Amino acid sequence: MDLIFHEKQQGNLCAQHCLNALLQGPYFSPVDLASIAHDIDEIEKANLREMGADAIYAQDQRSGGGQHGSSNHHDDSGYFSVQVIEKALQLWNIRLYLAGSEAASTVLQAPCEEKAFICHFNNHWFTIRKLGRQWFNLNSMQKGPKYISDTYLSLFLAQLRTEGYFIFVARGELPSSEADQMLTLCPYDHSLEREEKVSQAKKDAAKKGHDWGEPAGSVLNPLNTSSTSSSSFLNKSTPVTTNPDAIRNKRLKYFMDGNGDTSDADKSIPGEKPVKVANSSTVVDHDEFEVIESDFNDDPELAEAIRLSLLQS
Repeated sequence: MDLIFHEKQQGNLCAQHCLNALLQGPYFSPVDLASIAHDIDEIEKANLREMGADAIYAQDQRSGGGQHGSSNHHDDSGYFSVQVIEKALQLWNIRLYLAGSEAASTVLQAPCEEKAFICHFNNHWFTIRKLGRQWFNLNSMQKGPKYISDTYLSLFLAQLRTEGYFIFVARGELPSSEADQMLTLCPYDHSLEREEKVSQAKKDAAKKGHDWGEPAGSVLNPLNTSSTSSSSFLNKSTPVTTNPDAIRNKRLKYFMDGNGDTSDADKSIPGEKPVKVANSSTVVDHDEFEVIESDFNDDPELAEAIRLSLLQS
């Protein structure tokens, strides 16, 4: 898309942008088009003089007659008439035909057979052109060229005509351009437009302070340690009974004293090293895991009960 020549709107210079988009290069400047408009004015004035109407024409110009002030074909803002555009294109042996006219009566039924269109409405001009084998909307009011599929082209032109646009088909040998050559060899992948829109939406959201977050991943084990014994204990596949009551009883037996009091976290089975129960505010010591694994390795159910207690705390 970077190879496609596209001028962004400046003032009312849409006629210049339209012509240069059609020819795919900076072929015309405002001075060039103003000179063409002046030539047209002089020709029209000479024709009126021959008809004996030069006095009326001069009075009309002095009073600011015509849609565009002192000239019927351009003004100081940069607007240029269709006559100026037609005259400019004649320099390249390109002709404009109004869609629906006798010379282009069926052009809207088979637009893909053409090479380019020029559209006009409410003093704005823009070009739709085929580059390679694909169509692009080169409207200067846009940020850049917009891809148009063959299927959508007919619908788009019909919509423009419904909105009041005048649609002209440009016929003739358009000058060669780098974009046309490149897109003939490597057609534009329009599926990238959606990715670009998503990427731009994320950038816009980031500017507004929105956090898109990170992809979901694994939950890290808060009991991550470098101890080989504790790691092997927490991940060891020990055959245990599937009876939940047996596991629950083993767990209660270990953590409760004879009276069923669990308020003292430091209580343990007589003769064993006290073991602290891990919770959200307690850091489990590596040595405590070693005691659990070494002292209760012979009782798989008790080991599983303790392991579940530690992991669920």
